[in-house]
This record gives sequence, C-alpha cells and structure tokens, in this order.
Amino acid sequence: MKYTFRAQVKIMIYIAFLDIIMMFTRILLTLSVALISVNSFAYDAHSCKIKREKLVQQLHYAKQYNNTQRIKGLERALARLDQKCAVYVAK
Repeated sequence: MKYTFRAQVKIMIYIAFLDIIMMFTRILLTLSVALISVNSFAYDAHSCKIKREKLVQQLHYAKQYNNTQRIKGLERALARLDQKCAVYVAK
C-alpha cells in the first residue's frame, strides 16, 4: 500500500510524538521511583528514635547471651546512627 508524501510525513510526526511521550513517561517513572527510594531511607526524629530502640533491644539480647561479635557490631551501628541522627534528635 503506497502513501502520499503528506501521509508519510503525518505518520512520521505521529511516531515521533509517541516516542517523545514514551520518553517523558519513562523519565517521570524513573524520577518517582528514585524519590520514593530516597524518602524511604530518609532520617527524621521519629525514625531515628525507632531505629535506636530496636538497636538497643538487640544489644541487650546480645549482652544477655554474651555474643561479643554481635555486641561490637551493634555498638558500631548505634554510633553510626547517633552520628546520622544528631541533626534530628536533640540529646
């Protein structure tokens, strides 16, 4: 089936338009996933408090069972958490 030159141009413009729409859709989807990911790892006063409570509880269990390697790791994690959360949590 042969198309006239005008029809061919219209088809090419339509295809280019669809490509642009698909590109913007991919960009928006990528940005939204990235922002959701960043937000889920963000620190605030409430999340810092919860994370600290969980680490302290695990540290208590590790000390109860005399698990020295676990104690060292949890103490490092607490120190790192305190460092990152110092901005959000007033001590």
